[in-house]
Amino acid sequence: MATEAQTYAIAQHADQKYGLAPYWYHLREVVGVLAEHGHGGVLYQRIGWLHDVIEDTPATWETLATKFGWDVACAVAFVSDAEGHNRKTRKAATVQRWAEHRRQWETEGQASWYPMGAVVKVADRIANLRNSIQTRPDKVKMYRGEHKDFREALYSPGVAETLWAEVDHLVGTGELLPQYRVGVRSASITGEQRM
Repeated sequence: MATEAQTYAIAQHADQKYGLAPYWYHLREVVGVLAEHGHGGVLYQRIGWLHDVIEDTPATWETLATKFGWDVACAVAFVSDAEGHNRKTRKAATVQRWAEHRRQWETEGQASWYPMGAVVKVADRIANLRNSIQTRPDKVKMYRGEHKDFREALYSPGVAETLWAEVDHLVGTGELLPQYRVGVRSASITGEQRM
């Protein structure tokens, strides 16, 4: 069940923070974005809750495959950043890997986890952009600078179209869609964050 993934992810991220909030806040926001865009099924929820555990905790692909299944583990590994000594190096290697997996899925029918991983990664970017627009405008500029490579590596026609429409809007305008402008989301998030 997705609640098992939620419990596992919260335990793995333990004392980590997303700005000033507990890290689970970000995970919950990603799962919420997925649901808003019609990807609220159990597999998407699992991947949404788990999407940062390989990248940010001691959790391994093997553990995820055993606990949650091969497709979930592969999708979580797919969305995780490659290793590198700084963001630019990590993102360059990650974008290259994403593009290769997308190509394998589109042309060879391989990398079956690509669509799920791409959907979750775009939802993750939306959650980060929504938060950044409200609390860290400098992050919006960073995401804007990465957007061309991000989109070229991940976009495949018919996969996550409504998510892409929102992320393109957020990057292009730096403004939340009207339905997200009223009030403050459920927690105030500020301060340094690793995204």
